[in-house]
Amino acid sequence: MPEIEAMPYWLDGNFAPVQEEITSFALEVEGAVPPELCGLYARNGANPRDGHSGHWFLGDGMIHGVALREGRADWYRNRWVRTPRFEGRASRNPLDLRGSVAKTSLVAHAGRIFALVENALPMRIGPELETLGYEDFGGWLTTPFTSSLPFATAPAAIRTKVLLAGHDWKI
Repeated sequence: MPEIEAMPYWLDGNFAPVQEEITSFALEVEGAVPPELCGLYARNGANPRDGHSGHWFLGDGMIHGVALREGRADWYRNRWVRTPRFEGRASRNPLDLRGSVAKTSLVAHAGRIFALVENALPMRIGPELETLGYEDFGGWLTTPFTSSLPFATAPAAIRTKVLLAGHDWKI
């Protein structure tokens, strides 16, 4: 009898890929959200659309976010990062800075949110997690941009601002 292969941990349980985009409002909170926390708490990660992946790091980018205001969790939503590859328009050129998925991390910079991956331009994300497009900063960025920024040594206030982009998007 053939051996049954176990489901990889990154495709099962709490780690399983999310198959659809959702939005929920007026979220119930266990405990309390400090009223001083006002903004967007968001995360980005690989999420294979078809539910299968040979490695935890493979899959299209999906952003999950919770809007916090005045001690409330106003909404939760998750959105795919709509890159050309996600939309079926991937380039065959491995050096194309717009030919990858934006799935590794998020950073807030100059009042804007960017989804990052190591081999492409930053993808700009709007305040409701919508994909706005690649950003080359007026042509100044002509190479891939890192997605592993060195925030571990930054003061806690700076790290918090990266994760909690201000509600008015002024960072």
